[in-house]
Amino acid sequence: MSSMQTAAKLINSGVLNTQLEKLVSAIYPVEDSMSAFLRARDDKTVLRVLIDFSENSPAPSDAAG
Repeated sequence: MSSMQTAAKLINSGVLNTQLEKLVSAIYPVEDSMSAFLRARDDKTVLRVLIDFSENSPAPSDAAG
């Protein structure tokens, strides 16, 4: 098994959820992609902004809290 496969399994297991959540500043639905890109560009406190492509994605939210 490659290190990439091992990392993917570890992430998918949920063991690292608490640590990984700290890396995501906000999650935006795909309909608000432009807002996500603007926040990532303009807000220097943001580490990562994710775009949710799933159906029925929720309104933009701060991931940390």
